Amino acid sequence: MNKRKNYKKLNIILISIIAVILLLIIVRTITGNRKEEQLSEEEYAALSDQYENEQNIETEKNMTERDRIDYYFSIFLKYIENGKYEKAYDLLYSEFKNNYFPSLTEFEDYVKKYFPISSGVIYDNIERLGNIYILWVNVEDLLDESSNNKFSMNVCIEEYGFNDYKISFSADGPMQRNSGND
Repeated sequence: MNKRKNYKKLNIILISIIAVILLLIIVRTITGNRKEEQLSEEEYAALSDQYENEQNIETEKNMTERDRIDYYFSIFLKYIENGKYEKAYDLLYSEFKNNYFPSLTEFEDYVKKYFPISSGVIYDNIERLGNIYILWVNVEDLLDESSNNKFSMNVCIEEYGFNDYKISFSADGPMQRNSGND
């Protein structure tokens, strides 16, 4: 009978040890998953940007020169339309940025004032000077065609390589505004 009590005690101890080990494994797994989730959340934006950049480069390699330059400007407008002002601001040529929009807030105020929520662009002309492209564009409000929110502007895009470029535009005056009766 003494042996039976010893076996019961041994079994209880073994079951307790196994239960503690399983509990530790479960706790560690849950804690590890939370850390992975936190890392994913913190790194998600960077990984997403890297993926988008790689996809853009592959897309741009198959484009004509003209289409690629138009595409760069459309990305700039897309950032503005989606409220990603910092990304649009980062695309600006540094001297242009310093002269016209020394802060992100000034740039944001400017684009909110002059750019429509949904922009349609008509490309009038393009000229190339080395790796600098000058676009003549007309921008209008796609959501309200009767709106007076139409303007013409010149856009300079300096391309250093695929998906590596900087933008500046005619910000003086602040822009040539059309009357809307065109």
